[in-house]
Parts: sequence; C-alpha cells; structure tokens
Amino acid sequence: MGKNGGATLPEPGQRNILVTSALPYVNNVPHLGNIIGSILSWDVFARYCRGRGINTLYIGGTDEYGTTTEARALLEKCTPQELCDKYHVTHAEIYRLLKLIQNGFLKERITTQFYCQEHHSFLADRFVEGECPCGYMDARGDQCDLCGKFLDTVELKNPRCKIDRSTPITRDTKHVFLELDNLQSQIKTFFQESSENGAWSSNGEHITSAWLKEVLQPRSIARDMECGTEVPSASRNSKVQLNRFIGKDNVVYHSVIFPGSQIGTGENWTKLHHLSTTDYLTYEGGKFSKSRGIGVFGDSVQKTGVPADVWRCFLLSHRPETSDTEFTWDSFISCNNSVLLKNFGNFVNRVLKFTNSQHYNNVLFQLGKLFLQSNKLDNSLAMNEPSKRGTVVGLAINLIHLLASVVAPYMPETANAINRQLRIDLLPIPDL
Repeated sequence: MGKNGGATLPEPGQRNILVTSALPYVNNVPHLGNIIGSILSWDVFARYCRGRGINTLYIGGTDEYGTTTEARALLEKCTPQELCDKYHVTHAEIYRLLKLIQNGFLKERITTQFYCQEHHSFLADRFVEGECPCGYMDARGDQCDLCGKFLDTVELKNPRCKIDRSTPITRDTKHVFLELDNLQSQIKTFFQESSENGAWSSNGEHITSAWLKEVLQPRSIARDMECGTEVPSASRNSKVQLNRFIGKDNVVYHSVIFPGSQIGTGENWTKLHHLSTTDYLTYEGGKFSKSRGIGVFGDSVQKTGVPADVWRCFLLSHRPETSDTEFTWDSFISCNNSVLLKNFGNFVNRVLKFTNSQHYNNVLFQLGKLFLQSNKLDNSLAMNEPSKRGTVVGLAINLIHLLASVVAPYMPETANAINRQLRIDLLPIPDL
C-alpha cells in the first residue's frame, strides 16, 4: 500500500484490496480448526495478492471482548484483562510460528434475560446452559451444538447458570437492537449484487440465502457485561475491495448483520466483495474442542518442532471449502513424506545438488518457458551431452524459481530457503 505520513492508504487508479478475517477469541489457545478457518486462509490470500503486485492491506488481531472472555476469566480466577493479556501473547507466538502474520436503525428495547440471584448479575448467553428445543441437554445460551440453531437464551429449558449451576430467573433489561427487519430488502439487494460481482463460497451464499428467505428479526448488539467496548465511530469510505475469510458459523454476521449496520447508516461504506467460508476441520473422527482439550492446539504445534510450512501445507491442502475435512496424524505424516519430500523436495534437491556438483555457481535470471521432464538429469548426461546438460539444468533451475514464487503464499519459509540457494528474489507474478 502507499505510504503517507506513516498511514497506509489506497493508491488512486490502482486495484486496492483490504483483507480481514474472523478475529479469534483470546480466551484460550487456538486449535488447527481455528487457524485454517480464518487466519491462515487470510494470510495466504494477502500474500498471493501482494505477489501479483496488488496494493493489499490485511488486518487481524484477537477478540478480547465477549461473554467467552468473562466465562474463561471466572474459570481461571482472574480478571478479563489479565486473561486477555495472557492469551494474547500465546496467540501472537503461535501466529509468528506459523508465519501469519449509529442511527435510526439502532433502537433501545426492553428484553427479557436470565438473571442469577446467587451472584446478582444478568447472564449473557455464554453464561447459561440448558436444554435446546431440539432435545439436546447441554446447549449453550447462544447456539445449540447439535442442531446448529441460533438461540435466544430464554428459549432454553431447564436453564442453569454456568458459574454456580443455580437456576436463574428472568428479568427485563434494556439493550440496543439493530432493526434488521427494516433493512431486509436493502440487505437482499446487497447480497445479490455482491455475490454476483464478487467471489463468494457456495456455502456462504447458501447460508445467507437461507437467512434472507425468512423474515429477519431485530438483533441485539449490546450485552450486560463488565468488560467490553463502545460502538466505534464512523469512518470514511475509500475505493477499496473488501475480502473476508471466516468459518461457516460466522457467515450471517458478515453477510447479513454487519452489512445491515452499514446500510442502515445511509452512508457509502466499503461493503463485502469476496466472502470465503470454510466448513469444519475435524480431529480423528470427532470435533476439535477447546473446552474439552480435544485436538491439536497452537502450543502443541510449537512443541512438535515440525517446521511451520509443513503445518501450513497440510492445513491448506485439507482446507474444508465445501464440506468438513479431517485431521489425522497418518494423513499429516503422509503429506510431509509424499507431497513435500518425495515430490516437491526431491525435484528441487535433485536439480540443485546436480548443479552444485557440476560447478554451476550462478543461475539464469529469466523465467524458462519450458521444462523437458523427459530429459534424464544424471552424470551420464553431463559426460555424454554437455551442451544438452546446460539447457536442461537452465530450464530446471528456472522452473524451481517459478515453483518457489508460486508456493510462496502457502509455504513462505520453503520459498525463501529455495531462493537463498538460487541467490535470487521471488518472481513477481503480475495481475494481468
């Protein structure tokens, strides 16, 4: 992006892309499903855009506010701020390891919410558990893990306070609601135009379309909490393309609720253009679970000593784009041995080892158009056909240079290691 007084700005007359992802909650250690569902996908796309010479800004971070933070802080017997400070460092370390880098449509309403008489506090959704109307006994106050339905907390049968297991009562409280029902036609128009002109994943389109077939209900955007943030003030629009990477459980927030907030202001905000959603990454036949400690978590990734690019390669090759995919240790090992070592690594190693042994100490600086894979590269070629040897080696090295540049968004450390051996920078791949 262009620089002006330290601020990152769009370049007039050029293509400008803003990339964002779902902000992972900072109340626990992220697992592999969290990482591929948002952060890693967004990182690869931003690297890809920059490699094509597009002015690209990506913004990420951790979500420190929400009922999950308060709930975890109570469990760990610390303040929400202490919890956030602790896990923010953990998240930052993991992302470094993986090379990741109000108006008329807002209205105050009286709403009914569970209240705990034991500790004299309203209970936000994550502080309540109970029976979902579908019959699942351990549903959370915001969503049922079994049927997937978004819940109004008071829909739960036999509710219980997650903090002290007591039975809460209901009381009235005042919240701010976004009146999505009054914005439905405009949101539908936005959806039709954005999904046609931009690039939306099929499941993102399906989930949003299903929501818009029903009558949208006003959505609360405030909660009774001790920690949180105020609604941010409006900022101004620039000619920037907005791209988002999120899991399927967050689609409606980015395809219905947030666009509704923008449309409701009546101002010309930059709206969603590209929506890339993922299904779930499962673990050895079951679900990843932070609360139950099931799966591979970021701190475990560090302890394995396995290079970051091996994790990146596996997660990206198993990205759950149209259906759930599964992490198994056997498939992870196979990815490393078969894809990275046997195929990609063997090709690069064979060519560079031969080049060094034949005293090719420099490489060509132009991209080769063709590589004749049928030409056998060995000592007999060097001895019997020296002129042909030079052609084959030159084309092979240029192909390696191209491959390093192509895989750089996916495996940046691998690409850098190859280029250090070639003594050359990544190839620019222009956005033609």
